[in-house]
Amino acid sequence: MRAAIVAAGADRLRPVLMTATTTVVGLLPMAIFKAEGEAIPYDTLATVVIGGLAVSTAVTLLLVPVVYSLFADLGQAMWRGARALLK
Repeated sequence: MRAAIVAAGADRLRPVLMTATTTVVGLLPMAIFKAEGEAIPYDTLATVVIGGLAVSTAVTLLLVPVVYSLFADLGQAMWRGARALLK
């Protein structure tokens, strides 16, 4: 299972990083430059989107595989315990 998680992480790393990077680079001008007299503060919106994208990318690449591994290990331990009780 761990080998499959590592292989899947390696396969998904490039597309996830490319998508996040292009979105952040596209939003940087909006986040850096503030236009005078705008009704909606787009610089704040762009900053929030960049931050959310950074957090969600980290969660996708790091937290989800770790939590999946922990739950899979917990499920296997529970299965072994149940089988031991039934013997």
